[in-house]
Parts: sequence; C-alpha cells; structure tokens
Amino acid sequence: MSAVLLVAGLLVVLTVTASAHEDVRKDGNDTRGPLDLRSAGVGHKGAGSVTHTLSTFTSWKPKLLQKGSYFALGFDTDNNAADFERCAFALYKEGLHGQLTNCGRRQVGTVDVRKTGPKSIEFTVGLRKLLGSGGGDYRWEAFSFYRNAHGCAKACSDSVPNHPPLLLHDLTPPQVTPRSFPDPTTNVSADTTFPVEFGVSDNGGSGIASWKVRQRRVHGTGWTPVGHGTDGGHQSVDVDAAEGDQLEFQVIAVDRQGNRTASVPNDAHVTVPIDDADPSITYSGAGWTAPSAGNGGYFERTRHHSVVNGATASFSVTSTVPNARLRILGGPGNGGATMTVDGGTPVPITEDPSVPRRDVVANVTVGSPGTHDVVVTVSSGPFNLDGYGFSDY
Repeated sequence: MSAVLLVAGLLVVLTVTASAHEDVRKDGNDTRGPLDLRSAGVGHKGAGSVTHTLSTFTSWKPKLLQKGSYFALGFDTDNNAADFERCAFALYKEGLHGQLTNCGRRQVGTVDVRKTGPKSIEFTVGLRKLLGSGGGDYRWEAFSFYRNAHGCAKACSDSVPNHPPLLLHDLTPPQVTPRSFPDPTTNVSADTTFPVEFGVSDNGGSGIASWKVRQRRVHGTGWTPVGHGTDGGHQSVDVDAAEGDQLEFQVIAVDRQGNRTASVPNDAHVTVPIDDADPSITYSGAGWTAPSAGNGGYFERTRHHSVVNGATASFSVTSTVPNARLRILGGPGNGGATMTVDGGTPVPITEDPSVPRRDVVANVTVGSPGTHDVVVTVSSGPFNLDGYGFSDY
C-alpha cells in the first residue's frame, strides 16, 4: 500500500510499512543542493515530547528555508498504511518556525524547530498534539526540499529512509507477566533451590533489549540480582535461598527504544519453609522417628513420622504484620493431627494418601503481631510432618 504526503504542492508517494525502531538512520550523499540529508534521529525531551534531529552533508543558513525550501516530517499515527495523519514543517518567514498540520491544508499546532548546528535542525513535537490523548506508537519519515533558480528549479528532494519501510518509534513500555513464584517453594522444589517463571514481551514493536530479575527479603531494602537475559517470551530463573527466607522478586524489562517496565514485588512473594529436621522444632512424646528411606519427595528429603496419638511437635513464629500466614507441610498418609496457636481452638489436620508429598496440610493466619506458640499433636497415625512455612507479609 502507499501513502501520499502533500508538501507545498508536491506529492510524494511511498510504501508504508514499519521497520524496527532506530535512534538514528543514516543516509547517503545522494541529492543535489545544500539540504541533502545525512541522517535522521529520534529522541525525547521529558515525558511529554519527542525530538527529531535532521543533519545534512553541507552547512546551510535558516534563510535558505523559504521560497519552497524546507524540512518536513511525516507521521503515521494510526498504523494505517494509507496515509500520514500528521506532518511537521520547518520553514523560514522572518525567522525560523515550525508548523504541525493534518498533512493537508489545515494547521493543527506549532512545532518548536531549532538550528542546533551548522548542518543540523531539531524538531520538538508534543506527544498529545501528535498522538492525541490515547498515546501509542508511530511510524515516521524525514524529508528535505530545496529550490533555486538553477539546478533545483523543480526542487531537489531527499528522504530518510529513501526506501520503505518507514521507521518505527516505539513508545509502548514492555510487558512483564509473573507466572510462577512458588509459595511455599515446596510447591515445585524439594529443596531450597527453586525456579521463578515470568514472561516478557514488547507490544510496541521494537523488541526486548534486556530483562533482569532481582530479589530482596520482604520488608527489606536493597536488591540482589539473580538473573538476566535479552530474549522475550517465557523465562525461568533458578534461585538459591535458605530455609525460612521470605523473599520478594521484581522483574525489570527494557525495550530497544529504552521504554522500561518494573513488575510489582507484591505479585511475587516466596516463602522457603523450615524443614522438619530444623532444631527450632521440639518433638515430644513417644513414637517420633526420622526415617532414613522413602524421603525423596519430601522437603530437604527428610520427614518426621509418628504412629502414636498425643505425640507433639512444637515451635514458635514471630510476626510483624497482622494475619501472617502459617502453613504445615506433611503427607501423604492416612494420619491426622490437630494444630493450636497460642493454645487456641484446635485446627484439624487430615492427610490424604492421594495427594503429592510435601503438600500443605494446614493453612491458617495468626491474628496479631508478636511471638506465637504453635503445637501440632498427632491424633491418628501414621502422621508425616515435613516442616512448616511462615509468611510474615
């Protein structure tokens, strides 16, 4: 398909498709006259404006941009390959000035144009004027037109790019999609190394330049990098942690235009459990054993096993926020137990022989901040305890 740019009576017909974003596109010394374009570039001035800088092979004076000579930019703002929606012009009439038009006869605004060097000019365009309130991306092309009474009487024109496709200016930040931040980690891992999974994509069209994953303790300060890459799509990063860690993760993605997206850490919390073999758990009563075999599916490959009613496992947790989560890990089996927090109402625990090992067999909240005493009491054997996870967030 083609677009038509109306520039002071000249019809310029070109094929309109999009290429990947480039900050600067160079052009050859291929046109007569002093306005032969050497390069065209794009950048930003603050959050609300874009800049386009055009350079030439030879020097020129502002007064040259009169009597049919000027620089121009064509903008495709609706991803419609039929035409340009906005055109910007650098002209001279009692001084250098810019116009923004509908690419026809109607002016829709002004453009700040400045000569930034002997061979360069800069256009600054407000994004709202260019794209409207909805924003978006755009495709663009740069032009120069020079007329004199001699070799360029019918105009010597140049464009960047000289051939399709148009250049793409990507203003859309990349997208980060959290996929799997296993909480507790025993959902996917039998030890303290576990994968976190997420997706990165760029709907603006320039492509992903880089991404990184970083972690910190919940309520902590300072981030530690744990992974990075340059590809879009589904990603998986293996994380090494320690028992009892409460971690939050953030993914930062940057596209080739420099647009940046950072995920929200609250969407990616992970608790690493305390293993049943940890000395913080006190076992009492007859019948607790720590089998040496058959532990392959359990967290840290250990478990405590009891067939004696009344056997207890006790430990304490300390919360700093209301309604912190406490989870008991166990199973599979036909046993049962009860759990009390601070001597409150017993919560029944029933193991199921059909569920995977290292399953969450109890999930409660502890109401107020402070230290809380937890007791698990076997009510029917055989009962398997694989540890506990405490999420203070």
